[in-house]
Amino acid sequence: MNRTLDYIPPQFLSREPYRNAAQNATVSLLSGSVANPFYNLVPGVNLGTASTVALSQLLMPYPQFTGVTEQAVNDGSSYYHSLNLRLQRRYSQGLTVQANFAYSKLIDQTTRLNSFDPSPEKSLDSIDRPQRGSVVASYELPVGKGKPFASSAPPVVNQIIGGWVINATFTKQSGAVLSWGNVIYLGGPVDVHPRDIYHTFNTSVFDTNSADQLTNNIRTFPTTFANLRACGTDNVDASMIKNFTLHERLRLQFRAEFFNALNHPQFSAPNLSPTSSTFGTITGQGNNTREIQFALRLLW
Repeated sequence: MNRTLDYIPPQFLSREPYRNAAQNATVSLLSGSVANPFYNLVPGVNLGTASTVALSQLLMPYPQFTGVTEQAVNDGSSYYHSLNLRLQRRYSQGLTVQANFAYSKLIDQTTRLNSFDPSPEKSLDSIDRPQRGSVVASYELPVGKGKPFASSAPPVVNQIIGGWVINATFTKQSGAVLSWGNVIYLGGPVDVHPRDIYHTFNTSVFDTNSADQLTNNIRTFPTTFANLRACGTDNVDASMIKNFTLHERLRLQFRAEFFNALNHPQFSAPNLSPTSSTFGTITGQGNNTREIQFALRLLW
């Protein structure tokens, strides 16, 4: 991970979780202009060409630079635990079914909540999905030559009704955790409803006034919460396949495939910016709408 080395030391920052007189005083002090000791000493950049500079710049460990980052530091870590279950019915009488379930947690430490923190924040990873289940089934219809039904059908009829295979995949998965910024939380239940696009969560427990937003403060509000997640996956894909025997070594395969067959939307994460007019609402979709495609495939 990368680590920022140029930051305002914590002793100069506000420790208040909300905007008050002390926070305002800190912001005003740090953003105030003072005489620039690097004036004409660092030519070619703003730091050396202006006679004044913000006090916050001079309080940083490397005030002569506008940013210092240590690249590829081995400070990060991750932890993954899971329980995996599988139930399978092997191919018999034209049917095969396999069900899988995973119960897991993926935690990582790859970013710092504050640049000066001694260690990265321990939080849920953006790809953490605690529950994932899937069922895959394939069934060869018992119709046509050599099958229980219509086994003596004429060759022409058998070419039409025989050899059909139906496949389906059902997937259900938890949604991604919501990633929160340096917000002002007033207290109370957030109550996330990831499928309610107009009132995804309780916005009244956050301060949405632009003038009240925090800056130059020590952040304590975590990035993620295990129970606050976006909309999860609930999807069915299906297909129908038919093989036509044209010659001893020549076959024609017809495929009809249905992606997101039930046209079930998976909504994007809600807007988490308190000062936005769309705060707490969903304005996008994370998956594709139903797609249907047909194909002919010649095999020899």
